[in-house]
Amino acid sequence: MFSYFSKLIKFIIKEFYAIIFLIIISYPDSRFGKFIRKKYWTKKLKKCGKNLDICMRGTIGCPELIQVGDNFMLSVNAHITAYGSKGIFIGDNVGIGRGSYIHASNHVYENTDVPIRSQGIRSKDIKYNNGFHDYNKWEGNSK
Repeated sequence: MFSYFSKLIKFIIKEFYAIIFLIIISYPDSRFGKFIRKKYWTKKLKKCGKNLDICMRGTIGCPELIQVGDNFMLSVNAHITAYGSKGIFIGDNVGIGRGSYIHASNHVYENTDVPIRSQGIRSKDIKYNNGFHDYNKWEGNSK
């Protein structure tokens, strides 16, 4: 009986944290919204410079593998993830534009006789030193 309640409590806590996360990323780009996202992502990122600016619905996957420099901005609906890679380094004065998606790895897909998900992944380090990432430009892996 104790095991059931223990699992139930863990489930409820996990759901609670998911709701808090949803509130944090979805809160409008007001002074308070920017503040709570800055506090949240500063604690999650591997390294974070000054003046972090994460806009509404901007998300970061595997933040423990991502380093950002000073004046970093992740715009509305932009997403970066380091899943399956060694990490992502973003230098000073870099902005990731609205709706951009940056992923540090890709599926291996050479063998058409094997399902893609069974072929593994390939990854590369991503480094942006300065500038603004244009959302009209696709960034991904090549062989």
